[in-house]
Amino acid sequence: MANIENPNLDLLSEREFKIKKSQFFWDLITKHLPEMRLLVTGGKLTKDAGWRNVAEHCLTQIAIADTLGDMLNLTAEEKHKLEVVAGCHDWSKRVEKKPSEFTEQELRQTRDLLAQAKPDPVLMATTGSTDSNLERMAGADATWLEKIQYYIDRITDESEIIDPIIRIERARSRHPELDDQFLNQEKELSQRFEAEIYQRLVKAGVDIESPKDVPLMIKQKIYERIMTSD
Repeated sequence: MANIENPNLDLLSEREFKIKKSQFFWDLITKHLPEMRLLVTGGKLTKDAGWRNVAEHCLTQIAIADTLGDMLNLTAEEKHKLEVVAGCHDWSKRVEKKPSEFTEQELRQTRDLLAQAKPDPVLMATTGSTDSNLERMAGADATWLEKIQYYIDRITDESEIIDPIIRIERARSRHPELDDQFLNQEKELSQRFEAEIYQRLVKAGVDIESPKDVPLMIKQKIYERIMTSD
């Protein structure tokens, strides 16, 4: 689950907050069962196997997509597309890194589960760290939803919602083989899209001071939703 803490123990005890937080994310899970089946059954991103953090990362992105989508006044269809891709985007992590842990039958099952989840392939591509994706996102053809999806992925480090520059620097330290020019371009794009999202939030009436406040604002809104969940 997203790394959302309880800053006000006067309102709720840690135990009460944990219950509300669990309920909030359980509600998201039940709304996105095809994506959850793809992650857990298809991708085998389970706790016992040591891959639960990847599934929780995807669930965190669903919460971001749901919350940011409302803040931006997106349509129900636009929000759904973002949430589905958020839930599916890292389903193949274990398949890619440990292919020997999957039988042919299991791989066929993953394809069936992916087809059932129906993530938008164009939006799925925005979460990849490839030269072709970077070129598209930097060009004039990138859509508004692609920019949002790209940004969501760049502010999520495992289950933590953070400044995209910090997230990219963490990626640099974890993967020194990554090209500096590529990562610097990712920074530039993240900041550009963050500024666009900020402008849209201001137009939507959101009280926010600067583009750099966007990740914190999203985190705060998720916290507020947790606090009001039944």
